[in-house]
Amino acid sequence: YKKLTFSALYSYTASTFADALNTVVPPKTTGAIGLVPAYGLLDLNTSIKFSKMIDMRFNLSNVTNKQYFTKRPTFYPGPGVWPSDGRNGSVTLAIKL
Repeated sequence: YKKLTFSALYSYTASTFADALNTVVPPKTTGAIGLVPAYGLLDLNTSIKFSKMIDMRFNLSNVTNKQYFTKRPTFYPGPGVWPSDGRNGSVTLAIKL
């Protein structure tokens, strides 16, 4: 079995319209309509097998700490933009019994 693996994932999302009318320049400055800018994200993953029973995984999402948003809601808690997560990571230890 392989002891060490690495993977990288790059995802790109093109700019999109936030409303059905495809409004580019919003008439008000509420932030609820207009273009949602394009963004790209890089994630890194590593896995280490210590034995056939023990496996550890490390995940790092949004490696470059890109600031972006994915929608322009018009409802609760109010109009505007919702920022997405910055850089974050996790560690998982798996033990097969």
